[in-house]
Amino acid sequence: MSLSEPVLSGPGAGRAVSYGAGSSAELKLEGVQSGEDYAVVEWRVRAGDEPPIHTHTHEDETVYVLDGAIIADVDG
Repeated sequence: MSLSEPVLSGPGAGRAVSYGAGSSAELKLEGVQSGEDYAVVEWRVRAGDEPPIHTHTHEDETVYVLDGAIIADVDG
């Protein structure tokens, strides 16, 4: 399903969620807005608040690291 109407969520305009020791997520485009086809989330993760090792069985995940570094195990 594609979006029926354009959605633009500028800086600070998405639904914000705080967790851990100062990390946050801003939902730029939620799944319900795209018929559950995709979502866009801007994560700001402090060192030590990283998500645990996990797998996605029903969706792909794309990650852009703008500052800092991550370690990822892809398909293995």
